[in-house]
Amino acid sequence: MQISNIINLQSGKGRFFCRKMFHKVFWMTNLASLGLVAANIMDAVVVGRQMGASGLAAIGMVSPIYVLYNILGYGFSVGGAVTFSKLMGKGKDEAAVSHFNQILLLSVLVSAFIGIAGNLLLTPIVHLLGGAAADAAVIKMCKDYASLILWTFPIFMINFVFYEFVRCDDDQRIASISYVIGCLSDVALNWILVVGLDIGVQGAAWATVIGQFVSVLILTTHFFKPGYHLHMALSKIDFAETLISFKIGLSTSSRYFFQCLYLIMMNNLLMHFAPDGNLYVAVFDVVMNVTYIGCFIYTAACETMSPLASTFNAEHNRENLIELLKTALLYGCIGSILLGIVIAVFADPVASMFGLNNALSVSAIRAYCISISFTAFVEISACFYQAIEKPKAAGIITLLRNFVILFPISAIIGIYWTQYFWYALPAEEILTALAASFVIFKAIPEEDDNVFSYTLTNDQKDVSRLLSQVEDYLEQSDSGIKQSYVISMVVEELCTAIIEHAFKNDPEEYIQLTITPEETGNIVVNIRDSAVSFNPFEMQTKRLNVDSASDHAAIDAMGILMIKKKAKEFYYRRYQGFNVTTIIV
Repeated sequence: MQISNIINLQSGKGRFFCRKMFHKVFWMTNLASLGLVAANIMDAVVVGRQMGASGLAAIGMVSPIYVLYNILGYGFSVGGAVTFSKLMGKGKDEAAVSHFNQILLLSVLVSAFIGIAGNLLLTPIVHLLGGAAADAAVIKMCKDYASLILWTFPIFMINFVFYEFVRCDDDQRIASISYVIGCLSDVALNWILVVGLDIGVQGAAWATVIGQFVSVLILTTHFFKPGYHLHMALSKIDFAETLISFKIGLSTSSRYFFQCLYLIMMNNLLMHFAPDGNLYVAVFDVVMNVTYIGCFIYTAACETMSPLASTFNAEHNRENLIELLKTALLYGCIGSILLGIVIAVFADPVASMFGLNNALSVSAIRAYCISISFTAFVEISACFYQAIEKPKAAGIITLLRNFVILFPISAIIGIYWTQYFWYALPAEEILTALAASFVIFKAIPEEDDNVFSYTLTNDQKDVSRLLSQVEDYLEQSDSGIKQSYVISMVVEELCTAIIEHAFKNDPEEYIQLTITPEETGNIVVNIRDSAVSFNPFEMQTKRLNVDSASDHAAIDAMGILMIKKKAKEFYYRRYQGFNVTTIIV
């Protein structure tokens, strides 16, 4: 009899954890995404209303620099956070914290170098971004804006790293607050500096930088809170390890590399082939800013899903992985459809918000709205495979969307049918979604016959049924007699302790168990429960008196003491509202 035939997934019960964890974070992440939307578009809104098409053209030509920031920022932060979550899921908290400090130091050094080099080469960079065909006033505005954001690149990178790691350290609240307050600071300062003090594009740049700095200050408070793992310390950079994390992040952040090339190419193409180069580049910048509005729901779904997928993947919890992908796609795609309809209906006032009240802008915005739900499907899928360390699948999806399909369609339409240029984006997104669907379903993790999974209720009788199946599983595995005995003891003692000391007899109380053999010969037991905060390893285990009035508690504590002595490693943390206990035997 194969091991897979005796595994009881208790279908439906295990999904309880996935749904609860997703919902706990998703709505707060939406709040942060909304703040990010406001900050991202505010430069264009204020500059467009105050300075017209020339100001928008300047902001649009400089935007590839922000794309570069996203390439490196998400490459380091998201890739590093995936590794951090994986290490935390395995109970290796010291290695996880060390990895955070290495990523932080390396990202600051790289960003400082780029900032200095960028300012030394500012004139050729501006020409490359489309300034060669622009007038002198637009070129000056480009230089004023680009110079400041290049000098302050390290602040942006610190914000990237802090935000992703703090979220993965189970402090989504402070991460969301930092984003919202930082973005609101950006919005307020744009109106004060650009409109009130009439500083121009430099005011918009300063507003962005100060907003990033405010966000960093708020995130810094996380490191002084008790009960969390992250702290800052000087760590020697392991370049091999950090490069692996960067590659994981790059599988998705590489889309920003192609976006950078795309923006440069389209800015130059529209300047040369459009009837009115400045106007078309300005409208193009408005559409790119509207994409920030269109993406906030599926971006929230991606950011919610990523650390959870990394955690479930480390636990070999296939049931939760599949449920997580379905939930993220459901919320991201349906939410994006509704959002696209709203933007299309109000396209006229949206265009006016940027200071461009003309038929070309309205048509371009409505054309973009066709693509939003397809983009959501592609982005969520790519993010999922990045989080479970399948960079090939994520990389193929990213390459299809951002290069193989996008560039030829946009170039051909832009050169020969410039008036229909705005329909290139929805055409590309639809084709990418169709092509990517084949990659997506082939890359879903296969069921591992060696992994045991079980979800039990708060009924003590369910523990007996579980132990029977665990014993059958261990008999057919390669574990030795001693190892099997310890695992059975771990399962019985911990599940019993949780039911008797942490559960309150509520109808929805569950314990989710996975047992995973490793190549080293170790066996990892992961237990997640829905009880109130309860660390079984903190039960009193010294000078126990079994004859005392609290004999049951004493016996349970003795069982925990035995686990501490017999297990190679044991680890507890409170994560996403649930208790997570990891034991390595």
